[in-house]
Amino acid sequence: MFLSSPRKVIIFVGSKEDEKVLLEAMLPGQPIGGVYSVKKHSPHTPKNQTHLHVFKKNNQIFAINYDGSAHDKSHGVEIPREVAAGLRRCFPNVVIPANNIIESIDISSVTDYDEFEILFG
Repeated sequence: MFLSSPRKVIIFVGSKEDEKVLLEAMLPGQPIGGVYSVKKHSPHTPKNQTHLHVFKKNNQIFAINYDGSAHDKSHGVEIPREVAAGLRRCFPNVVIPANNIIESIDISSVTDYDEFEILFG
């Protein structure tokens, strides 16, 4: 129940289940567990692909394309375990890297190189 005046809003919560519903109502997009939610977007240009914007509360933490590649410069972002589980459950067609790091590489699997250098910016 909501009672409001020009300066004050009072929210009555009757149970833990009511609190969960209230939290989910405040999250942007589709809830996927805890304080995390997702907005699914279609490609914006012919070269883009369908992608997900992932939020913790109201803050975007990363965006990922359906093929598991980074979207909106989310390269190297580590996907929290709870989020990865929620994405796998709610969006089974999205490729989530096994190590939960977007566009990472297992260096031990790289064998065809003459010289390898790691640069830090």
